Amino acid sequence: DRASGKLATALTPASFREQRSFTPTHSILYFINKDDPRGAIPSNPTDDPQFENWEKAVQAYVAAHSIVGGTEPPREFDDLHVPQNQPTVRVLSPGDNATISGFLNVSVEASAPRGINRVEYWIDERPFATQNYAPYSLNQSLPSDLPGGFHKLTAKAFDDIENSAEV
Repeated sequence: DRASGKLATALTPASFREQRSFTPTHSILYFINKDDPRGAIPSNPTDDPQFENWEKAVQAYVAAHSIVGGTEPPREFDDLHVPQNQPTVRVLSPGDNATISGFLNVSVEASAPRGINRVEYWIDERPFATQNYAPYSLNQSLPSDLPGGFHKLTAKAFDDIENSAEV
């Protein structure tokens, strides 16, 4: 997760997911027991009396050459894209099965722990309008290619890191 730097979860939006490569930057003594090079990886490499000397030199090299990306992958999960940070959104008007012609007047109430970044309006799964500030009241002419009949209006609220909710 780009926002938290931790492992992505099912709630992490695709736009905040990224793949990273991690290169272990440790001395050889971190991976190999010098007394048994074909044996298992040492469970506690710091037991070797030379470990600190070797490791210190490797870490100084890493720092001097600005090697980035981290040496170890994160072990914790994204704690920003979590249910308690999800916005709430409610359409105040129009009501269900309202008759609309010409202009669409929409009033939406939205809030989120991190604040609302934008509210998007969709008609029949097609983007219609976006508002970046409150109050979330829209008065806009309907698309000319929208045929008469029943249509689905969706309001989607987003915070600054793409936590979202829709109604």
